[in-house]
Amino acid sequence: MKTGQRKSRKIRMIRNILIAVWIGIPWTLAGETPRVVASIPPIHSLVSGVMQGVGSPTLIIKGYASPHTYQMRPSDAAKLHNADVVFWIGDTLETFLRKPLSALPTQAIPLIETEGLTLHRNREGGAWDTHTHTHDSHATTESTHGDNPHIWLDPGNARQLVKAIARHLGRIDPTHGARYEANANRLLQRINALEKRIGERLSGIRTAPYLVFHDAFLYLERRYELHAVGSITANPDQIPGARRIANLRSTIKRLDIRCIFREPQFNTKLIETVLEGSDSNMGILDPLGVDIRPGPDHWFEMMENHAEVMVDCLSEG
Repeated sequence: MKTGQRKSRKIRMIRNILIAVWIGIPWTLAGETPRVVASIPPIHSLVSGVMQGVGSPTLIIKGYASPHTYQMRPSDAAKLHNADVVFWIGDTLETFLRKPLSALPTQAIPLIETEGLTLHRNREGGAWDTHTHTHDSHATTESTHGDNPHIWLDPGNARQLVKAIARHLGRIDPTHGARYEANANRLLQRINALEKRIGERLSGIRTAPYLVFHDAFLYLERRYELHAVGSITANPDQIPGARRIANLRSTIKRLDIRCIFREPQFNTKLIETVLEGSDSNMGILDPLGVDIRPGPDHWFEMMENHAEVMVDCLSEG
């Protein structure tokens, strides 16, 4: 590039910045696509859908990493520092983001604080109310340890998240506000259709009891009135002891548990140990959809996969 061209480009950039400052609008309006970061794949998917035709958000947690145990890299810190907005669930899930987001001059949006969400409290331990479990009352098993953070697994919540994401993006980038709104409306229609399909598919297994690795699927369970009776562990960082494993085996036999669902981010040996001596099946439910390509279709494919896996594992015969 010639010196004159570089100088002209620099002058235009300075002019755009001055205009943006003068009229009190975000720098993203001065000709830049907003720099957007999302913490986990399902949220990245919803943000990608809202941003289609404008830009693509950056994803922090990739592959088989878990937000419960993730160790932030220097490159992640740089992404956060340069972002115009960061969408995350909140510090009860992505604990590694608590400190950096509090220290960085960025627009961090904790989506668990979104208005209109249906929130469920974390349940005590891993052995829920297996004797008197009903779909109408779960109060005896819920704790005072805060809200369960896996909010995106309820399609009703996904609708609220899409609306909130579009509002926040429209605020920092009004130039593309109409596009964000139109994209959000298309996403809402897709979510409505998917919610109905999944409901129809899961209707035949609602009374089938099952165990999960940890209580990541509370929102899916409540939305579709499923019959989860407990989890292998209350905390994915903690391995249950021999007494807990013996209790789990007893529960499997007593309730005729058809399936235990593991998560791909965690070792299968623990589930295999619990299953010893039983005829129960083992399925894979992944709250993050780690094997699905990131992007606007990710959340939809992940939710469809959940329904397919549950039907396959819990159906009789």
